[in-house]
Amino acid sequence: MRARIEAAFSARPRDEWAAAFAASDACVTPILTMEEAPAHPHNLARATFVPGEGGPQPAPAPRFSRTPTGIAASAEGGETILRERGFSDERIEALRRVGAL
Repeated sequence: MRARIEAAFSARPRDEWAAAFAASDACVTPILTMEEAPAHPHNLARATFVPGEGGPQPAPAPRFSRTPTGIAASAEGGETILRERGFSDERIEALRRVGAL
C-alpha cells in the first residue's frame, strides 16, 4: 500500500498537489523550504515568522495574549552554550559539519 501511495504522489509535482487540495477540508499541506515558508499564506496570516538577523525567523511559541514575546538572542555563541551544557568537541564538530552551527 505504501508503494502505491508513494507512486501516486510522485506522479505530480508538490505544487500541483497543494493546488488540488487547497479548496478541500483535507489536512494536507506542502513541505516548504525555509525560503518558501515565510511567504506561505498560512504563515503570513498567523505571523509565524518575524524579522531577525539574517532574514525571517520562526516567531516564538507559544504566544499568549498578555505575555510579550520576542527573539531573545542571535545564534552567535552557540558553540559556547553547547560547551556549557556538556557537549563534547566531537559532537560540536558533528553539528558544525551538518550546518547546525
